Amino acid sequence: MIPDAALDALYDAPPARFVEIRKQVAQDLRKSGDKDAAAEVLALAKPTPAAWAVNQLARRHAAELERLAAVGERLRGAMRRGLAGDASASKDVAAIEKEQRATIAELAKLAASLLEAASASASAAVVERIETTLRTIGTTGAWGGATPGRLARDLEPPSVADLATLLLEPGPVPAPAPVPARVPAASPETAAKAAAAKEAAAKEAAAKEAAAKEAAAKEAARREADAAVRAAAHAEKSALARVDALRREAAALRAESDRAAARVAKIALELEAAREAERSAGDAASAAEGRVAGATAEAEALSDARAEAERARRALDG
Repeated sequence: MIPDAALDALYDAPPARFVEIRKQVAQDLRKSGDKDAAAEVLALAKPTPAAWAVNQLARRHAAELERLAAVGERLRGAMRRGLAGDASASKDVAAIEKEQRATIAELAKLAASLLEAASASASAAVVERIETTLRTIGTTGAWGGATPGRLARDLEPPSVADLATLLLEPGPVPAPAPVPARVPAASPETAAKAAAAKEAAAKEAAAKEAAAKEAAAKEAARREADAAVRAAAHAEKSALARVDALRREAAALRAESDRAAARVAKIALELEAAREAERSAGDAASAAEGRVAGATAEAEALSDARAEAERARRALDG
C-alpha cells in the first residue's frame, strides 16, 4: 500500500513535474524495501489538467470545496422530497441548482488561477471540464471512486441510472422493533385477512417504489437534457462567434483587395500617362530633329551663296 505521505508529495506536484516526482517517489519506496508500493506508484496515471486543478482545490481550498458539498447535499435532499411527492420541491431544486452553478463558477475561476500559477493551460475547454467535474462531485457527493484530492481523470456527469440509484438510496437503518408479547394463534379467517393485507401492502410498496424510480429517471433525464441544451447553446454561441470573426476577416480582406485594385488602377493610369508622355516626347524630338535638319540645310545654302557672292566680288575687283 502506498503511504499517504508519498501520495501527497505526488499529487501536490505541479503538472510539469508529476512524472519526475513519481519516479523519485518510486525510487525512495524501492530503497526502503517496499517494492510493491513502488510498482503501484509507477502505475499511477498523470492527472489531466482539469483533474489536477480540482485536486488542488481539495488540498488548498477545502473550505471553499466544502460549500459545494453542502449545496449538493441540499440538492439531493430536495430531489428526494420531489420524488416523495412534495409539490414545493421543484422550486427548491431550481433555486439550489442556481446556487450550485454560482458556486461552481467561483471554484472554476479559482482552479484556473491555480493552473496558471503552475504554468499550465487554463483554456476554455479545460475550464469547462473543471466545471463538469465539480458539478458531478457536488451532485453525487462522490469523487468517481477516487480519494478526494487524488483524481487522475475528469469526471463525466452522472448517468440517468446512476442518479436514480443515488436518489433512491435507503435512509438510515431503523432500530429493531421490540419483540412483541406472545399472543394466541389467530384463527384461519384472521390469518387469511392478515395475509391479504400483507400482500396488498407489498403491492402498494412495490408500486410506490416503481413510481419513485420512474420519477427519478425522469428527473435525471431532465437534468441530462438541460445539460445537453446548455452544451448545445455554448457550442452554438462559439460557432456564431467564429462565423462573426470570419465575416469580419472576410470584410477586411475584401477592403484590402479593393484598395489593392484601386492602387493597380492608379498605377495603370500613371503608366499609360507615362507612355503617352513618352510618345509625345518622341514626336517632339522627331520634329525638333526635322527643324535642325532644315536649319542646317538653310545654313549650308546661305554659306554657299555667301561664297558665290564672294567669288563674284573678287571677279569684279580683278
